[in-house]
Amino acid sequence: MPLYELMPPGSPGTEATLRRMTELAAKDARNWTFIRLVTKIVSKAPPRDQVAELAALLKFYKGYVRYIPDPLTALSGYVELVQAPLQTLYRKGGDCDDGSTLMAASAMALGMRPKFVVIRSNQATPDEWSHVYCAVLADGEWRGVDTTVAESYVGWEPTKYLARGEWRV
Repeated sequence: MPLYELMPPGSPGTEATLRRMTELAAKDARNWTFIRLVTKIVSKAPPRDQVAELAALLKFYKGYVRYIPDPLTALSGYVELVQAPLQTLYRKGGDCDDGSTLMAASAMALGMRPKFVVIRSNQATPDEWSHVYCAVLADGEWRGVDTTVAESYVGWEPTKYLARGEWRV
C-alpha cells in the first residue's frame, strides 16, 4: 500500500482522497492490533457512553499525533499523503485527512458510524476544499471530532466556511 499517492487537483482530487480515506479507515477498523489499541484508549470511559469514548480518543490523538502538513514532493501535480490510521500512529504525525481517517477507523472499531465533513474555508482559494474532519453518530446525534484543531471538543464544528460537504464512510 503506497504511502504517497498522486491525486488530481480540485474536486476530483478531493473525491479521490475521500474515497481512499474511506478504504483505509475500513481496513484498519478490522485490524486486530488497531482494535485492541482503540479499546485500550477508551477503557477508562464509562461503559456504553459513546460520547465519553470519543472524548477519550480525541484527547489521546490530540496529545499523541502532531499536526504535520503533507510533504512537498511533487514535480508536477498535487501529491496527497494518504496514511492508514496505523501509519499515522507509527509516524505520530499527519494532517487533517490523516486525523480524520484515524478517528473514523476508531469509531468504526467501536461500532459507531462516522462520516467525513469537508469545508472550503480559504478566501484565497474559494473553489478548493481546504479542510476535512470526522463526525460520528454517537448516542443518536452527529458530533464533530476534529483532531487537528486545538480548541476542538466532541461536538465542535467550524462555524465559518464558504461551503460544506459530507462523505459517508
